[in-house]
Amino acid sequence: MQTFTHIFKDEVSAPSYRWTNLDGSEGGIVAESANIHPTAIISPTAEVGPGARIDSYALVCEDARIGRWARIGRWARIGDRARIGNDARIGEGARIGEDACIEPGTCISADLT
Repeated sequence: MQTFTHIFKDEVSAPSYRWTNLDGSEGGIVAESANIHPTAIISPTAEVGPGARIDSYALVCEDARIGRWARIGRWARIGDRARIGNDARIGEGARIGEDACIEPGTCISADLT
């Protein structure tokens, strides 16, 4: 795994790497300090910020951004271009729709489409 310094949307720079999905396909940019379950799928244009956690079978779609220290529960789906704020929590199985913006510190336990 090759690491590089990446500047995330909130202008935080962090050592990062390109995620590889379980099927071998190229995934998005992930901060080295993030904790990603191996079964999570991260689209190639998505970004996962420092300290974020993505649980099993979660899906992060095209151009989605996961903020610092955010947590994405298992089987959750983050839609295209969605923004998950710093320290936000997305519960197990929740679906966040396209272009949704989840404010920092928010907890979502049900679908938001």
